[in-house]
Amino acid sequence: MIRRLVVAAALLAPGAAAARPTLSGPAQTFGAAGGVVLLHYTTSGADAVPAADADGNGVPDFVDECATVAEDAMARYATDGCTGGTCAAYAVVENDYAGFGYPSRAEAIRSVVPHELFHVVQYAYTNDQPQQWSEGTAVWATELVGGDENSDFERFLDDFLSKTFRPFDRDSGGFGDLYVYGAAVWPYFLEHYADVATVVDIFDATTTMPFLDAAGSVVAGGLDPTFAEFTRWNLFTGSRAAGGMYPAEAETWPEVPLEPALVATDAAVETTVSVEGLSARYVPLGLGPTGTWRVTVVQGDRTLRAWVVARDGTFDDGVELEGDAGADLTADLPPTASGDQLLVITGLSRGTLATAITVRLAPATDTPDDGGGCCSTGGGGGTSSSLLAIAVIAARMSRRRRDRTAKSAP
Repeated sequence: MIRRLVVAAALLAPGAAAARPTLSGPAQTFGAAGGVVLLHYTTSGADAVPAADADGNGVPDFVDECATVAEDAMARYATDGCTGGTCAAYAVVENDYAGFGYPSRAEAIRSVVPHELFHVVQYAYTNDQPQQWSEGTAVWATELVGGDENSDFERFLDDFLSKTFRPFDRDSGGFGDLYVYGAAVWPYFLEHYADVATVVDIFDATTTMPFLDAAGSVVAGGLDPTFAEFTRWNLFTGSRAAGGMYPAEAETWPEVPLEPALVATDAAVETTVSVEGLSARYVPLGLGPTGTWRVTVVQGDRTLRAWVVARDGTFDDGVELEGDAGADLTADLPPTASGDQLLVITGLSRGTLATAITVRLAPATDTPDDGGGCCSTGGGGGTSSSLLAIAVIAARMSRRRRDRTAKSAP
């Protein structure tokens, strides 16, 4: 049972008043120094806060600490984009965090108080967004405010990264569904892919549309390429973090699950993976030591994106598979590609059920040009199709490299 400490906060946002809960004993109040946060607490009954008062100011230390953390969080949140008229709101938090599993009471306060107050900020925009956004951004905001002083972001990462096959556009699984808290990696990605202001702009857009549509309306290029980029960034965590785009701390994160490997032979080999809604599958490819290999993903009636990178490669070395809507996605890997590769398949058809997607790996073959007489064996100045393919791949691989150090700061 949660015993109560009520944190009231003034926001720069429109809102409506709500009835505050009744405490178990006579209510006392303590106003934080910044004047934004007022704590309501009691020292008797089931809701009593710990009585220790080491500084002798007449206010329990627990209340002092909650007030300091809450005031700091509200200052950060207001700076990050609240606008409009002033209103009052409140959040209810645990009165002592006994038995909650945090390593210390201080970390419990720094983790939970900013999280709950961020829900207050969210409600100033809208109160009907899916939990992937409401809980995910609350965990992200707490990480933004507290950084190394709390570990909720890190605690919940595995609940998302271990389930990348789950459609991100599907509603929460209900009480106890920790995936929605791990979804904090989505705004974290947006922060580093773009900046914190982009997340604020998405909040502004959620006043009129769902959070995924809001992201698509704000981020350059729209939702599909951004979500595909997100699934590719997520490949580079744990042992692969050094080659990726997240800050260096991603080397401590869990890794995404891999499908059974598809191993090349001297003939075409196939496998299938199940793709549902906005999701991703990661398929290891075992290439031979020599030769050129063609990777094909049969798109069918789904919208997919696919991308291959060496298991020990870097994000910038990836090769995009290409194909028109409804056509197969294909790429001939460069002759230097050998050994272990990883194929990222990103599902982009929102609201769709699980569909078996065929993946094919085969030796690449040259196809004559049926227009100008140029073919792989022709003379007379003709250019072979294999050389053209290599040129196209080289062009794909020359994408702009990002400065990982510079982007790690908001």
